[in-house]
Amino acid sequence: RNNVDKKKMTSQGILMLLDYNFDRMVKEEEDDFPTIENSKLLEVDNENTIEAMIYIETLEPLILFGEGDYALTAVKEIDGTEEFLGLDEEIKHCQSSETFQECQAREYIKNGLERCRCTPYEMRNYSKTETLCMPPGLECYKTVEKYSEKCLIPCKGTYADVTKGEDFKPVEEIEKLRTTLDNYKKYKSGFFNGTEVYDRKTKLHWIRIYFGTPTFDRITKDEKANFVDKLSAIGGTMGLLTGFSIISGVEIIYFGIKIAVRFFKKKTEKMEM
Repeated sequence: RNNVDKKKMTSQGILMLLDYNFDRMVKEEEDDFPTIENSKLLEVDNENTIEAMIYIETLEPLILFGEGDYALTAVKEIDGTEEFLGLDEEIKHCQSSETFQECQAREYIKNGLERCRCTPYEMRNYSKTETLCMPPGLECYKTVEKYSEKCLIPCKGTYADVTKGEDFKPVEEIEKLRTTLDNYKKYKSGFFNGTEVYDRKTKLHWIRIYFGTPTFDRITKDEKANFVDKLSAIGGTMGLLTGFSIISGVEIIYFGIKIAVRFFKKKTEKMEM
C-alpha cells in the first residue's frame, strides 16, 4: 500500500468547466429546412435530459454523466507475472493486446459491416476502399449492438470505484469561480449581444474528479499453482497416501532394471544351449 498526503488528496485532481452550448442548438417546428424564422432555442426541459459524458479509461471503464463532484475510491493498480500473462485468455479472463474500448469499437464496426454492408462517414478508414452508408445504412447501424461480450478487460492497469458527492453547488455559487464565470459570459456574448434570436444563455457546468482515498493497493496476479507448487503437491500427496518418496522411486527403477537384465540373461543362456 502506498501512502498519499491526506492534506493534498482533496486538492489533487481535475476541475473542468463545461458549456453544453444549448444556445446553439435549434429544433424544427415544421418539416421544412430550419431557418431563423421557423426555429427556436432548445427548451429548458431538454437541458435537463442532455448531459456530458465523462469517460475514465480504467480496467472496467467508468462512465459518468453530468456535472458533479466525483471521488475515485478503492483505487488499485493491477499487474501480472510472466507466468500469469502467458496463460490462455479463457483461464485468466483478461487480455494484454488492446484496451477495452478499442475492443468494443472493433467488434461494433465488424458487426456493422456484416449486417449493414457499409461504413458510416465518421468511422471510415482512408487506407482502403469503403462503401459509405446512405440513410438506410445509418438506420441499420442503430440496430447493431454496441457492447460485445467477447471483449475482455486488460490484464494490467488501474481499477477504481467512483462516488458522487452529495454537497453540490452550482457554479454561480462558488466564489472562486465567479470571476471566471463573468469573463466567460462577456466572451460568450460576442457580437450578438442584445439580439433576440441569438441571445446566448450561458450556463457553465463544473466537474471535479479527484482521488477520494489516501492509499491505493498494488496487486500482482500470478498462477494459482506454478510448476514448483504442482511438483510439491504431487510429492506430498504420494508421500502421504502411499509412503512414496524419491528413494522409493530410485529403488523401483534399480530393481526394475535388475529384473530385466536377469530375465534377458537367462533367455540368452537358453538359446545358446
